[in-house]
Amino acid sequence: MTTYTACGTTRAGHVFVSTIGTPIDDPKVLRESDAIVKAAGLPKLRFHDLRHAAITLLGAQGVPLKVTAEIVGHSDIRLTQNVYQHVFQPAKREAADKMNELLIEATGGKKKSGFATAFATVRQAGPVN
Repeated sequence: MTTYTACGTTRAGHVFVSTIGTPIDDPKVLRESDAIVKAAGLPKLRFHDLRHAAITLLGAQGVPLKVTAEIVGHSDIRLTQNVYQHVFQPAKREAADKMNELLIEATGGKKKSGFATAFATVRQAGPVN
């Protein structure tokens, strides 16, 4: 496997270069990233999906959106948030559980409802939620 160097951006505009500073052949990068993903036992991903995953994971770790946007080179945090950052199922469950607590409190604790949790955590068809 080839060793690549992440170097910020070179004068020629390359983010990744070989160890001697030359541009990397795109098909070679894709073949090697596919091999890494397969070796890790992950489902097949497009190379660009790694960008979505990184942004989502940064958000899940509490990294401020503005910081994430700057890391990935977005000038507007709305792009980062609306296109790239996805919500994990556990975060939906946590929000729904908080809503359940509020509803139980509003009824004086007389009724235990799991409606909010059940509704918010049903996986919708479509893109990654």
